Amino acid sequence: MFDDNREFMDSSTLEGERVQLRRIEKIDGERLGAILSDLQMINCANFHMDHSYFGSKRMLNQILSRELENFIHFGIWLRNIDELIGLISYQHWSRVHSKATLGYMLDRMYWNQGLATEALKILLKFGFEELGLQQVEGRCYKDNAPSEKVMTNNGLTWVRTIPTRYGAVGIASEINEFRLSETSYRQVHAK
Repeated sequence: MFDDNREFMDSSTLEGERVQLRRIEKIDGERLGAILSDLQMINCANFHMDHSYFGSKRMLNQILSRELENFIHFGIWLRNIDELIGLISYQHWSRVHSKATLGYMLDRMYWNQGLATEALKILLKFGFEELGLQQVEGRCYKDNAPSEKVMTNNGLTWVRTIPTRYGAVGIASEINEFRLSETSYRQVHAK
């Protein structure tokens, strides 16, 4: 098991059929910055961020500097062309409580192709089998059916709908919360 997010970020790439998850390096900053600057995508993916150019820059700097110890960020690369197409994370990772919150965003050019679903499957396997997570939580805006589908396709189930104090203009003001326990993960992936 890993004790620090920096310890495993140097480990090998996490492989899937079409995507791989790996460490984001400073040389990936320009491409990741382009993904993070797509405000439509950010509005769908991030509830508490400043939805502006400056908010995107701040997020990019935090990811590249790895300054947040309880955040585990992986880039999502499309294997056949070795291109960075998104970001997937464990946020608010607690070793003490063995839980984390999911975060993911994909360049809009790659939406609706099952790539986020595959990336999340890889991340969940890593979380439950390597990090020793007991519970994972995911959230999406109530009207974001594609993001909800990514989670439910990976075994997460709806828990509740909560209001949000934040949100971009034109985005729903409620958030659906989903969860997956380690026990449920084992049942879903034993099939």
